[in-house]
Amino acid sequence: GTMSIATAATFCLFIGCTGKSAQIPLYVWLPDAMAGPTPVSALIHAATMVTSGIYLVCRLSPVFAVSPTTMAIIAVTGTLTALIAASIALVQNQLKKVLAYSTVSQLGFMFAAVGVGAFQAGIFHVFTHAFFKACLFLGAGSVMHAVHAHGDADLNELGGMKKWMPITNITFFISCLAIAGFPLTAGFFSKDMILHGALNAGGYFPFAPWLGTAIFATLTLAAFGTAFYMFRLYFLAFTGEFRGGHGAHGHDDHADDHKDDHGHGHAEPHESESPMAIPLIVLALGAIAVGFLGMPAWMHLPDFWSEWLHGVVAGIPGAEHAHHDANTGTIALIAGTVAGLGGIGLAFVKYYNKPWHSATDLSPFHQFLFDKWRVDEFYNAIIVKPMSWSAQVAAGIDRTVVDGTTKLVAGIISGGSFAYTRLHNGRVHAYGASMAFGTIALTWWVLYPHPHIEHAEKGDAVHFVAGSGLGYEYRWDFDSDGTFETEWSKDQRDVTHAFEGSAPLSGVEIKLLEVAGRNRGNYVLALGDGESAEFNTRNLGDGWKVKGDTAVVPSARLEGGKLYVRPGASSLSLAGGEVKQDEVEVPVGSTFQLGPYAKLRVDGVVETTLEVRNIFGNTMATHEQVVISPKAAATAARGTKNSGAMAQREAH
Repeated sequence: GTMSIATAATFCLFIGCTGKSAQIPLYVWLPDAMAGPTPVSALIHAATMVTSGIYLVCRLSPVFAVSPTTMAIIAVTGTLTALIAASIALVQNQLKKVLAYSTVSQLGFMFAAVGVGAFQAGIFHVFTHAFFKACLFLGAGSVMHAVHAHGDADLNELGGMKKWMPITNITFFISCLAIAGFPLTAGFFSKDMILHGALNAGGYFPFAPWLGTAIFATLTLAAFGTAFYMFRLYFLAFTGEFRGGHGAHGHDDHADDHKDDHGHGHAEPHESESPMAIPLIVLALGAIAVGFLGMPAWMHLPDFWSEWLHGVVAGIPGAEHAHHDANTGTIALIAGTVAGLGGIGLAFVKYYNKPWHSATDLSPFHQFLFDKWRVDEFYNAIIVKPMSWSAQVAAGIDRTVVDGTTKLVAGIISGGSFAYTRLHNGRVHAYGASMAFGTIALTWWVLYPHPHIEHAEKGDAVHFVAGSGLGYEYRWDFDSDGTFETEWSKDQRDVTHAFEGSAPLSGVEIKLLEVAGRNRGNYVLALGDGESAEFNTRNLGDGWKVKGDTAVVPSARLEGGKLYVRPGASSLSLAGGEVKQDEVEVPVGSTFQLGPYAKLRVDGVVETTLEVRNIFGNTMATHEQVVISPKAAATAARGTKNSGAMAQREAH
């Protein structure tokens, strides 16, 4: 079907949100953005920047809700992002990198929520996620501070941090519970609201009633992955034996200040000071408490959040009723809880108090996840390399073509100036000679007249204007037959002459007036005396092709001032009647018809001579060719003459 304006507009808006809020396929910048200072990462990931895409969709929810197509695209994109980013986070070995992919995954949850029409749930998850994600990032920063890691902390190097960092440990643990959706934490309520919304969305997508259920199932799997990788991170960093700080990060400038009794490069890790610890406590309390703002309505508990947003975000058909549906609510609650607790349990079994070293020989799938699905390599191949290649080509063109042209022009100019400066050689007699030549040239210019003619044709009368000059006198030979029609006079500069049919012609022009009644004033066949030429039949319409398949092309010749036309395979009509001859004389000034469609006019070409005499008595002549339309000879019938005159008027 056709794409509606709402679908087109919302889809384009969503593409912007995809980049802003790090969804497939534009999420690759976000893990790179955590290279900055950790408090900045915490702000980017939790507070403002990446969630603005979800905010935009929610603010424009009445527009988005009009297009189930776009909503389905948003929901599917968010769901896949949630799953793929979680799968990448499962195997990363650096603290902040896991958290960065976890943000991409959580943003996927939010988009899945708004895509299935659960706008309140999406915004609620933005709100709860801000607490635990900021706490996790600041907690990671606190750990990095404790072990003097720079840029990021490697899980190989951590372990047992809870022994030294009680505050960081407990706040990080609480935030891990919250993001995993442990019952009664903030993430539990917002994730449950999202799963519930997905389960209820089926009827909203007429083209795919199963979509809501599929999204519910996929998000449950992603939630399991979330719980697992967060507790993998927690157990590897905070339980077990401390594995030495930041050996992976090379030698530290401050190493000498931190020698301990055993001569190790570092003193033991230490809890961070209060400016770092207090925000962690505040955020951890938030990660526990804020979920109670949006308790499940189907349990008849107060859902302050949805009531507060009521009327601000649009609902989709059936959303209000579904919000209170106890059956789907129970299913969502159980699935989300099992996924969260199952992920935590599996991580506990695999990583609690275990010594861990990153495997060197990974399975192909593990390696594929560790390489982040090789999306960066894919982008490199299809976008970066071609752009780099085209840039090299452009640079080559710039170097050879552009610079080459510049050099060439510069060379011409410098060569010309070199030749010109040879004249300035400081030799007086050379200067004298050039002055003498200059004087001679100027004298000739003054002594001799410079005639030129401008003219305007009007039928067989032509208006001539000659160029003026010092004391110029003029005389005209309008048909260049050797007899001057005017005497020498200063007043003959501006003259009008009517040519009679008897004027000796130097040539003719055959103009195509119309084809099948339509004006075609651009085809002209010009002939000089003694010349002949074929018509270009492409201009004459189809009517000239008469005798079977063998088309003989019409032609014309000018001889002794008389025009003869051979109609070829066509017919020729002159003065209203058809003429059946191989060659017809057509009087200059008349119109004739070639075939049933093409109407043409014959104009004469006359050469006019002007002589000019100046005050020094020197005379110069110039010649100008003039096209005239003389009155047709008496043989032509009156009808032809009138149509010729009319065509002439139209032409002008």
